[in-house]
Amino acid sequence: MELRHLRYFIAVAEELHFGKAAERLNISQPPLSQQIKQLEKQINTTLFYRTNRNVELTEAGKAFYKHAVKILNQINIAQEDARSVAEGENGILKVGFSGTITLNVLPEIIKTSQKYHPGIALQLLSLTTSQQIAALEQRQIDIGFLVPPVESSLISTKKLQDEEYIICLPENHRLANEDKINVADLKNDSFISTSRDAGIGYFDTIDNIFKDAGFTPRISQIANDQLTMVSFVASGLGVVIIPKAAESLTIDGVIYKELHKPYTKVNSIAWNKENTRPVVQKFLNLVSDRVIPSL
Repeated sequence: MELRHLRYFIAVAEELHFGKAAERLNISQPPLSQQIKQLEKQINTTLFYRTNRNVELTEAGKAFYKHAVKILNQINIAQEDARSVAEGENGILKVGFSGTITLNVLPEIIKTSQKYHPGIALQLLSLTTSQQIAALEQRQIDIGFLVPPVESSLISTKKLQDEEYIICLPENHRLANEDKINVADLKNDSFISTSRDAGIGYFDTIDNIFKDAGFTPRISQIANDQLTMVSFVASGLGVVIIPKAAESLTIDGVIYKELHKPYTKVNSIAWNKENTRPVVQKFLNLVSDRVIPSL
């Protein structure tokens, strides 16, 4: 049995007239009649009652019609799904993210993706930059949102934005009334920091800020996400230099201040150069064309 048998059968079943069905199919009537007889022989069942005046479905024909329609519909859906996946319109995209990207960039990217490519299902994974690099290399994720540098020949990156650093202080800190803070004025404070293993770019930028200020900080706690860092500040465990987007974390007991000398970090999108899935390229084009210009 071939698909044409189902198409021919459905046409006759709906028209109940071989001549009209043949016209609908754009074929002559004799080949159509021959194909229907061939179909009936294959399934060893009479599908139509035929007289000189009428064509009617048998009970077996009525049952077969329901299944034939479902089969052709499923085939059409399968063809459309395959085409959409091949063109990058459908598919699952595994996306890694870290840091304050979740507070500004990522929500905009998710909304834009849902608007323009609703067939792309995003699976979001919270990973440090280092974890994302490893996952990209091993093709465990398709896209990463991270802080460069990325020291891997397999991975390409594209800059999303520059993000300014600020300082988070306890609300009763001695410098709470200052408009801007000199980092050097905090040399006697305890600091919340992150581990270098979590992300080289983020850690090294903070390290350079301390070098510029002329002191080595006293680290009281280590944390690898901004919410935990700010919570530690609220608990009185120290102060923390964090990206500006973190000031949207409204936690009682803390205040955010700008630094006298501006420092920034780069947020980037990353992908494995050997990952040729169409959905990956479609997503990269979306970010480049519709998200980055608005940041």
